[in-house]
Amino acid sequence: MSVPRDHVAVLGAGVCGLAAAWELLRSGAAQRVTVLEAEDRPGGMARSVHDPSGLQADLGPHRIHTEIEEIDALLGELCDREMHWVERRSAMWVEGQWVNYPFRLGGVLRLFGPIEFCRMGFSALWAKTSGLWRPRPANFEEHMRRAFGARVWNRVLRPYSTKVWKTDPSGLSVKAAEVRVSAGSMVKMAKRLLMGGRERRGQETALKRFRYLTGGVESLVKRLGERVRGAGGVIECGARVEEMICEGEGRWRVRHSRGETEANAVLSTIPVTQMTPMLRGIVGESAPEENLAALEYLAIHLVFLVINRPQATPNHWLYFPGEDICFNRGYEAKHFWEAEAAPADQTLLCLEITARPHTPLHTAGERELIERTQGDLSRIGLVTAGEIEKSFVVTLPFGYPLYDRLSDENLRRVLEHLAGWPGLIVTGRQGLFSHNNMDHSMHMGLEAARALAAGPEGVAGFYARADRLRHHRIVD
Repeated sequence: MSVPRDHVAVLGAGVCGLAAAWELLRSGAAQRVTVLEAEDRPGGMARSVHDPSGLQADLGPHRIHTEIEEIDALLGELCDREMHWVERRSAMWVEGQWVNYPFRLGGVLRLFGPIEFCRMGFSALWAKTSGLWRPRPANFEEHMRRAFGARVWNRVLRPYSTKVWKTDPSGLSVKAAEVRVSAGSMVKMAKRLLMGGRERRGQETALKRFRYLTGGVESLVKRLGERVRGAGGVIECGARVEEMICEGEGRWRVRHSRGETEANAVLSTIPVTQMTPMLRGIVGESAPEENLAALEYLAIHLVFLVINRPQATPNHWLYFPGEDICFNRGYEAKHFWEAEAAPADQTLLCLEITARPHTPLHTAGERELIERTQGDLSRIGLVTAGEIEKSFVVTLPFGYPLYDRLSDENLRRVLEHLAGWPGLIVTGRQGLFSHNNMDHSMHMGLEAARALAAGPEGVAGFYARADRLRHHRIVD
């Protein structure tokens, strides 16, 4: 067992960073921990917005579901009294009509008709059988075609995939399909349709029921923060990291907007593409700039609308695969938690728009995003302009890591470089360029803290298994 470090700097106060900080202190691996957070409050992407009217919404719904036993126990320990069960309702706008999602047999038959439904089934069967003698799929499109057949792919899945990722699906990694697409295949979808949605626990392709935190995800952030502070940790908000200087084993200086923090080790959860260029010090090998530049994050524009009616829709989530609509999906916050304190005659609807760097949508101003969103909502008849009390936009610049066909190799080269910096470990959704959910981020924080506690061998082992940590199964 390594000697406890005197002081560890944790970069980022999202759920990953806070879980890591608490584990370092709880286990005695660090005598002191300082968490540096660029924003004015902890949480990262696990934050809420509050409207003066009393309406509240998370920055994307953070439902409580995990297949990781340790995280399930930790969530129960932290927030058991603040969790409640929610029966899921969601719908998809397909070719001018609403259909329940996850799909049900009656809705699919009404949408496509029995003849096209049979054609889709034969297409999927042909794709599955012909794929038996073909090599492993080389990209996202090939994987999806084999799993669902050409007809489902071309009619529903290709438009939605192109719209969300803002790139040709043939340029996306197979892992983007394996990690993000929970339906799995046409066979699994057919079983779910014919069995009325019943699925084995631990093998779900879509949740019918989940837990949510009363008051939103900030409840979890608050509890984690209390644990960190209660164990002697310090959380400094408004401390945007500017430079990280390594002066040798166990000697780091982190310069930030509030001053400078000296530490024996650094655990970073901030975007790896932003953190790596900040490194200065003893490592002679330069960072692999081409590999860094090739790693892209999609921004997420969240357009919030205060609507003058009790509810906009009975659904929690809404999905919009059509490329003629600017937003990918929407959610209505009132449905996720007990909202007795919210105004009875108003609701808060959020629409999500993804954007790639260096494109017009990425740099679009708030007014343009609001006008496009309101126009599309009016056109499909969901909300009229006269019902909208106010609108505002929250942009998450590092929303989704873009899994293109070369991203794994580019990240591997970057992590090889970072592994050469003594006492430095990167983790989390942003730090490991990972598609994951909140529970996965907490798990990655705990694992990084334990690796750091185990010394150089533990850190090396963490980097060696980083690829496995990045690819958790995500259930819709």
